[in-house]
Amino acid sequence: MLLPAGIFILGAEKILRSVGVKEKLYSVLAESEFGNATSTVGTRISLGWMYGSTLGGLIIGYLVGGMVSVAVLIARLRRFRRPRQCNSPHIRLSSLAKKHKDFPLYSAPSGLFTALSEYLPILLLGWIYDPMVVGFYALTGRLLRMPTIFIGRALQQVFLSKAAEILRQSRQLFGPLTKTTLGLAAIGLPIFLPIFFYGEPIVNMVLGEKWAESGRYAVLLTPWMFTTFVATPSVAVFIVARKQHLMMALQLLRAVTLFVPFLLAELLQIQALDAIAILSGINTAINLAIIALAYGFCALKGSQ
Repeated sequence: MLLPAGIFILGAEKILRSVGVKEKLYSVLAESEFGNATSTVGTRISLGWMYGSTLGGLIIGYLVGGMVSVAVLIARLRRFRRPRQCNSPHIRLSSLAKKHKDFPLYSAPSGLFTALSEYLPILLLGWIYDPMVVGFYALTGRLLRMPTIFIGRALQQVFLSKAAEILRQSRQLFGPLTKTTLGLAAIGLPIFLPIFFYGEPIVNMVLGEKWAESGRYAVLLTPWMFTTFVATPSVAVFIVARKQHLMMALQLLRAVTLFVPFLLAELLQIQALDAIAILSGINTAINLAIIALAYGFCALKGSQ
């Protein structure tokens, strides 16, 4: 029951967010993102306090976040609804749905695989290691994802709209992608670079000595989170280039390979930090592949 519900919610959210991007209602998109993040975290904390950390709690938290996001988008987008005239009365909705079926067909599973790759490591860590390891990882991962949640995704939505307009005008996308990617790198480096080199003292100073161990986790996770942050406009290129099937394959690969470090941990008895280092390395490599493929699509579009 939860899987079909999750796919439906993801698909609805993708469609509504696409409408928001098309209408350039970025404040509405930001509200839905904020509602998603806060409700997801709130639900996970509440269920964790009552029943402990479970896979069901993670999935329910994700579904609640998605439902809140969909509700916010529906409520806010209705206020901006405006009548549209169809220039071609012979075009039917069924033909449009068939033409653009790749959007819900690939985007919803891709979002589900992304969510699994984000939340499953927490459960696998709890299965193999001490609960304190789970706490350090979850806290560090959530903090390091903040730039992507509140900056990267917002810029991704703006870039998505501009990229679609650029392709409609048969202009080059290589330059805007480079400018946006370098801009995100310029924003991210002052955040992530000090954490990479001085993670332990920074965490000790900000969160206190009790959480100082999280600094070691932050150092290992920084390459993964930084490349995720920088890759956000590249993800938008997959959408405008109609390459969602490749993005789904990459996210499936990400979800499958996350088991590798934990299998090694179980078979070879490696330390938690070593498993997290392998996990971070795999995800960093996939993020770099996303960026490289996005540039390849831009070059291919430019040569046509």
